[in-house]
Amino acid sequence: MSSNELAAYDKAALEKLVEEGETDRVIQVIRAKEQLNIASTDDFLVLADVYLTQFNGVAAQVAIEKARNSGAIRSQTALSMGSAYMLQRRLEDAKAELRNVMLSGSGGFEALMLQADLAVQEGNLELGRKYYAAAAEMEPQNHRVDLGIALLELGERNLDAADAAARSALGKDNSTAMPEYIMGSVARARGESERAIELFNSALEIQPTYIHAILELTAAYLDVANLEKAEETLDRAIAIAPNYTITQFYAAFILAEKGNLQEAHETLLRTGDLLVAYPAATRLYGMVSFRAGKYSIASKYLQIFLDAHPEDREVRLSLAESLVRTGFPGPSLEVLAPLTAADTADADAQAAAGAANVALGRGREAAENYRKAVEIASQSGASENDETNQQIKGSLIAAQAIAEYRAGNTPKAIELMSGLEDLGLLSSEHLTSIANMQLENAGYVDALATANKLLEKGGSDALAHNIKGAAYYRMNQMEDAVTSLSKAIALKADYQSALKNRAYAYSALGNYKAAKADLKELVSKVANDGQLYAKLGHTHLMLSEFSEARIALRQARQLLPNSAVVAANYGYALAQLGSYNEAITATEAALNLASFDKAFQDEMRNTIIEYKAAQEQKDKQQ
Repeated sequence: MSSNELAAYDKAALEKLVEEGETDRVIQVIRAKEQLNIASTDDFLVLADVYLTQFNGVAAQVAIEKARNSGAIRSQTALSMGSAYMLQRRLEDAKAELRNVMLSGSGGFEALMLQADLAVQEGNLELGRKYYAAAAEMEPQNHRVDLGIALLELGERNLDAADAAARSALGKDNSTAMPEYIMGSVARARGESERAIELFNSALEIQPTYIHAILELTAAYLDVANLEKAEETLDRAIAIAPNYTITQFYAAFILAEKGNLQEAHETLLRTGDLLVAYPAATRLYGMVSFRAGKYSIASKYLQIFLDAHPEDREVRLSLAESLVRTGFPGPSLEVLAPLTAADTADADAQAAAGAANVALGRGREAAENYRKAVEIASQSGASENDETNQQIKGSLIAAQAIAEYRAGNTPKAIELMSGLEDLGLLSSEHLTSIANMQLENAGYVDALATANKLLEKGGSDALAHNIKGAAYYRMNQMEDAVTSLSKAIALKADYQSALKNRAYAYSALGNYKAAKADLKELVSKVANDGQLYAKLGHTHLMLSEFSEARIALRQARQLLPNSAVVAANYGYALAQLGSYNEAITATEAALNLASFDKAFQDEMRNTIIEYKAAQEQKDKQQ
């Protein structure tokens, strides 16, 4: 576009484009004029007005500064600059600008309105009301005063007052979109989402580019779970004001609803101060962080939101879980206290308290929490045959069982977990837990029966055979143990637990060569397991493979420096290789480590005497 063509766009032409909604064209023209150094003061002032309507405070500020640099009088641009600062929440700067504006005369009404907005932003509502009253006296028929009051009352959740003021504004001027926008916001706050959608659409018929109405319409569609319409409406907002933080907030909200948590998280970060200044953004950022597993961040923002909105149950539960996951189970219980009080019946909260108590090592309290959760879930209105309700009950019962186990009440834990069979919810994982608890509780026959159930269920055969092998081993039925464990290994060649169990069973049978094969395979797969090296070293000793024993036991000594048995075996291997001085040192270490066992100490003293005598004999022979 030539300079002559650009010059034709004077103030009147640019303002006409603005009226026609061609704001992008206006910005393009003025930028082109600026590059050719033919932009005027009026151009920059028009540009500032465009950015103000787009709620781009920074860009508006820059445009006004350029207008001032090209000749605009400070007092005549103070209102616009004050508005630009207000959009940036630079309230002190806005105040400084307004000191240059008279509260009477031609600009008095606008100054009073901006002062009122500033007072409201600072939380001084009474001062705001006084400025609005003064503006009403100056121009009693100006609907903008009613709109200002309506917005103030809406912010205070005085819905009836806000609705009345908006209707008054509509009666004075029905050509603007804001009255119906405010009435729509009131309807939405009352939970009348369909009515809100109707009012927002009506407002947008009057002013299709009204960004606040577009964003509230987006929110209303989200309220009724119409994600498609919400996204379609948000696209209109993005086209008008892509950098507006509320636009970005709803973009993040929709991304989160669609499961794109990382993108939602990154989008919210770009909203800056909005994360703290706008409660809905604070909540969303906390919840998105929680769902993305970023629990430290979630804890911070969910706590900020909960302090201002203690009634929000979802936030309270999410904060409680976040605190547990970041190592603060005590504070988690404090957060849950309102939901776990004696006069409340919240199964989710009791379950969350159970998790916190488990983290604190308080198994008995955790079991009681889960017991209450099961009771509440059972008494809920849902049908006993309702699949979802049954699944919830099942998970709670399983959690209670684990808590009982951690509290040392293993029989109760087994009873609870086994009871899941009556609900048709007994899984392979549950059967595995039951079998392990039975093994620990010396219920070896029961563990065998549970393992057989696991085989019947299918899909975990290797695990079932390993459990049977462990049970047979503890029953001292070593042949049966080896048979079961070999079946497990045949199904899963690298099954480390089964290999270890079979090695011990072979060792108990005196089949040290077979034990050695399993143990050597294990140490090649498992790094830094001192017990394995100790067992391998002992196996080499039983096979009179003293050099190999010394190597394995030296590794075991490094990994288990406080084991008296390992030190003693290491000393024995060294002695068999003729390294008596080293053997004496190792055996003395075993003696010092075995302060708990007098008989073992006596044995070590006798062994040391033998090794010293052997060293003396060796010295004589040399």
